[in-house]
Amino acid sequence: MRRFLAIALLLAIVAGASWMLLRWDRSRLAMADPWRAIPAEAAVIVEVPDALAAWDRFSHTSLLWRSWEPMRGPKRLAAIMAQINQALEADAALRQELGAPTVLVALLRSGQGAADALFAGPCGSLPAERLAGLLGVEADQVKDFASGRPVACAGDSLWSGMHACAREGLWLLSGSATALEEGLLQLERGTPITADAPFIRARATLGQVTEAHVLINMERAQGMLSSIWEPERIERLGLPKGWLALDLASKPDALLLNGVLVPAGDDALLRNLSAQGAGAWNIARLLPQDAVQWEVRHVGDAEAAMAARADLDERMRATEAVATWMRGSVGVARGLDEGRRWLVAATDDADRAAEELRAPCADAPCDTLQHRGVRMTRQPQAHPIELLLGRAAELPQQPWWSVLGSHVVMSDDAEALRSAIDAWSEGGSLAELPRARDWFRRMSDDAAMTWWCDAGRSAALFRAGLQERPAEGFPAWEAVLAQLGGFSVQLAPAPDGLAHVMVGL
Repeated sequence: MRRFLAIALLLAIVAGASWMLLRWDRSRLAMADPWRAIPAEAAVIVEVPDALAAWDRFSHTSLLWRSWEPMRGPKRLAAIMAQINQALEADAALRQELGAPTVLVALLRSGQGAADALFAGPCGSLPAERLAGLLGVEADQVKDFASGRPVACAGDSLWSGMHACAREGLWLLSGSATALEEGLLQLERGTPITADAPFIRARATLGQVTEAHVLINMERAQGMLSSIWEPERIERLGLPKGWLALDLASKPDALLLNGVLVPAGDDALLRNLSAQGAGAWNIARLLPQDAVQWEVRHVGDAEAAMAARADLDERMRATEAVATWMRGSVGVARGLDEGRRWLVAATDDADRAAEELRAPCADAPCDTLQHRGVRMTRQPQAHPIELLLGRAAELPQQPWWSVLGSHVVMSDDAEALRSAIDAWSEGGSLAELPRARDWFRRMSDDAAMTWWCDAGRSAALFRAGLQERPAEGFPAWEAVLAQLGGFSVQLAPAPDGLAHVMVGL
């Protein structure tokens, strides 16, 4: 009997100790979750597992980073990270206590600029007093930092202008005192952004093994972009509302992001893209080499696409150029010269397309020209083309057009159309330009919608519509843009009203 009581007592002690240890461990892990400090108003969130190792790989292998590093912000970040790594290499115990932390970077729209960045990560087993030194906190501020009160980092070092604190097993850092306060307020609220149902749905689509995750609230990101470019230009994009969840992969010469857009309710654009399906998008064979940007949509059912136009806000359509003879890739492209623009539309019946386009010539004679044996015709009046292109299309109402194989190519400039005919009939097209051709091979073969630009040759595209303050700083970025190649965004329909998204730079 005594042996039984001893065994029972021993089991009770073990069970009690295990229960306490398990509860303590769960509490500690929950407190060390940096997602708890991410403000609900965040527009963009980047999650970097094992941030120190990820930074080492990225900074030593990415040619993109080498292009950006001379800029003021990236240069300062590189110097700070070098300082941290030097301290960790000199103190193995410090490195072990810090562990392999997951670091979050949240971008919040600021009142004076486009965005404020908030960095958050777990302290691990590292005492806050020791962590303070890594984050540039001066000795007389360490006590306040460790007690959870925001402090200004050393004003005469790389950390000048930064604010930091440690609270509830987390460290928070930001160049904006306001953003840091937002993170602390979020901790006090106790309901993290990870409890939001739409966010949960988007985050669940992310891969487990990846270099980083990027989550974007489309509506807030649109507001942030409106601080950089004129709001009218951003509204014209017609971005769907919802969460975009992307897995990021860094290649030596590119950044590739793949994921899913989870819309906030029914979205007319995504519904239309889903109805039209995906298909080939590459129209480079029909464009000259000075083409630097395009938006292409796949048209599987032209009549359904025209019916769906009634659901779209005219002001927000970027490329709604749909007629019943169109089937396949339909897109608007632009060249280096602001005045050179083309509409390229595939058709499964070139004769019917030509017949419908020539129909207005019965009422008013059409101007015609010949180039390399190809007929060029100009629309005589605005009304039919207005119905064809939609009010938001970036082409005038009376373009020149030609049938080139299974495509119709239009342009308001006869010389621009001639250059497209030259590219199609004699070679020297955009498809043969190495910097464009190589990037096209890395893009998905099929998509419902594709936006592409040659970033290195598109400074004018990015400069157009900039707000006054960003425009003043833009010249510094032109040198960076000049070193870049392709930049593309592709969408394809996914089940349950979602959309696959592929982004590459």
